[in-house]
Amino acid sequence: MKDLTTLVLGGTGDVGEGIVRSFLKHGASVIASSRTQTKLDALRDYVGDIATGTLKGAMGSLDTPEAAEALRDRIGELASRIDVIVAVLGGWSQGFPITGVGFDQWQGIVRNNLTTHFLAMKTFVPLLAPERGIYVHINGQSAEGPHPGAGPVAAMSAAQRSLATTLAEELRPSGMKVHELLMPPINTRRRINHHHDRPEWPSPEEIGDYIAHLIGTDDREVVHWIEPKKG
Repeated sequence: MKDLTTLVLGGTGDVGEGIVRSFLKHGASVIASSRTQTKLDALRDYVGDIATGTLKGAMGSLDTPEAAEALRDRIGELASRIDVIVAVLGGWSQGFPITGVGFDQWQGIVRNNLTTHFLAMKTFVPLLAPERGIYVHINGQSAEGPHPGAGPVAAMSAAQRSLATTLAEELRPSGMKVHELLMPPINTRRRINHHHDRPEWPSPEEIGDYIAHLIGTDDREVVHWIEPKKG
């Protein structure tokens, strides 16, 4: 990944921070987006021990088309070319059957877990380097099959997968690639601190390493299942 410019949308989140850390270790130039400067500062502290690569931050959101375009313009001031975009956006919500989900809660889940991904694709794919740009979409394995107690989030995951695989077909004639990564639960720092981690689950840095490997090959597969480690 050396000499590549990468954009990690959601780079200060629980999974995004590990991907940023991995990319820096591989020598990439990384731009990480976040809603707040506080989180960007915390990310710099978290990766401060890494001597390779470069890190720049861009503050903004994907709440509306106008906000997404403003973030795009800020990122455009930081780099004239983006080789790789990683979208690690949204969050998890569970505990209610579908019949118990309030309408406001439903709208919030759609906005955070689907609209953000639509706006990320629509706004940032045009920044990718022609013919060789790569878009990596981070998703959960909840995209496949029923998920009682987390139906709305799982539904958004399935819709995300549809968007990503459709984007891959639409971009195929251009030579650009899309990778859809379906993840098991991930051992984030937050999960570890709450003792909810498991040894078979990957770390965020390992996800970044997996992406770095994909980028270093001519892998044309769109959907990738990240399996838990065998113990």
